Amino acid sequence: MEAIVIFFVLFIYIWVRVKLGHHETTDMIEKKMYKKGIDLIEAKQYQKAKEFFDIKIKENPTSAVTYMCRASCHYGLGNVYQSIFDAEKSITFQNTLPENYLLLGSAYFGLKDYQMAVEEYEKAVWFSREQNIEALKFRGLCYYYLGNFEKAKYSFQRALKKGDEESNFYLLKIERNEKFVI
Repeated sequence: MEAIVIFFVLFIYIWVRVKLGHHETTDMIEKKMYKKGIDLIEAKQYQKAKEFFDIKIKENPTSAVTYMCRASCHYGLGNVYQSIFDAEKSITFQNTLPENYLLLGSAYFGLKDYQMAVEEYEKAVWFSREQNIEALKFRGLCYYYLGNFEKAKYSFQRALKKGDEESNFYLLKIERNEKFVI
């Protein structure tokens, strides 16, 4: 009987916390607050989104999400080094956002610094719990370009299991010992 009462009280406690929104993390709340700017990024209106996040950074200078979003804007506008700066700044406020590491990996990959890129993609894979297909695939590409074909193959296999058909192409190339370029 006591176990049922304890279970019932625990259930009510958890239900109340969920209804009050106590299960949401700071970045989840901020992403809702900045939805307008995030929608602009998704619509590839990077200049408008950058202006939006410039204002939000002045309002909240310690928000990891605002710096991360502005980094995405800079990356979309072709300002790779400013993108790296903002993503690194975001990490100083919160170092568990996989989007930051994915963005940093993409920036370094574009600069053909595969060692730095693979380090960032490793973090993106870790913090996304191996759920981000792009991080898995590009980690594989970095390992391929660094000459570590076993790790590349492993990353492509993980991405393929998540549904990325492009990774199958890369796996076939590795098996045939063929070179591929981006």
